[in-house]
Amino acid sequence: MSVIFNLMIGNENENAKDGHRWSIFRSARLLFNELKAFEASINSKPSTSSDSMILRMVKSFSDEEDGSKVLLYSNGTKKVVSPNGLTSTMYFFNGDIKRTQEDGDVIYYYSSSQTTHTTKPDGTEIIKFKNGQSETHHRNGSKDIVFPDGTIRHVLPSGEEKIKFSDGVTQRVLTNGDKIIDFPDGQRETHTSLYKRREYPDGTVKTVYQDGRQETQYANGRLRIKDPDGRVILDRLPTVSPPVKATPHLFSQPS
Repeated sequence: MSVIFNLMIGNENENAKDGHRWSIFRSARLLFNELKAFEASINSKPSTSSDSMILRMVKSFSDEEDGSKVLLYSNGTKKVVSPNGLTSTMYFFNGDIKRTQEDGDVIYYYSSSQTTHTTKPDGTEIIKFKNGQSETHHRNGSKDIVFPDGTIRHVLPSGEEKIKFSDGVTQRVLTNGDKIIDFPDGQRETHTSLYKRREYPDGTVKTVYQDGRQETQYANGRLRIKDPDGRVILDRLPTVSPPVKATPHLFSQPS
C-alpha cells in the first residue's frame, strides 16, 4: 500500500512540474481511500523507513468543519476532498489546479498559459485558451474549433475541414488539399494544384491555370483566353444563327 501511495504522489508532483495533463489523475477518490487505509495500517503496526518517508511527503491530513478532507504535501501542493468523497481539487505548488467533479468531469487549469482543459467521462476534451479560443475534441477524431472572431472550424475524422468565417464565407478543404470557397453573394472559388476557378452567379466562369494562362467563359457563350504574359490569344464570340424565314403555306392566299 505504501509503495502504491508513494508512486501516486510522485506522479502527481511530476505532472505539475512537467506540465503534462490529466492522464494520471483519474484516481483521486482511490488516493483518498488509500490514504485512510494507510492511516489505519500505521496505527496497527510499527513504523518502517518506507512509512516514515511517506509521512514526510504528506505534511498534514485534516478534517475541516464542513466535512471535507485536506491533504497538504511538503512541497506546498494541497488536495481538498469533498465531504462525500466524490469531488476533489488539487492545488499544485506551481499554480496549476486540477478538479475532479462528481459527474466525472476532470478539469485542469494551467497557470502559466491560463488554459483550461476539461475531460468528459465519454472521452470528449474541451480546451479553452486565454485569448478566448476554444477547441472540442471528440472521440471519433473530429474537432470543433471556435476562434475569438466567431470563425468556426470543423475537422472531420477523415481530415476534411469545413470552416465558416465570421463574415459569412465558408470554406471546405478536401483531404487532397483542394479548397472550395463559397461567398455570401453566390460566388464560388475552387483551388486545386492545377488551377484556381471563380464562378459567378450569372454563369461566368474565370479560370487561372498553374502556368499563368487565363480563361474566361462568359454567360452568353463568349470565350476569352490569355497567355501567361496576359496577351489575348483567343476571343471567340458565340455563334448567332440567322433567323429562320417563314415558308408560305401552300394554300395561303396571295396578299
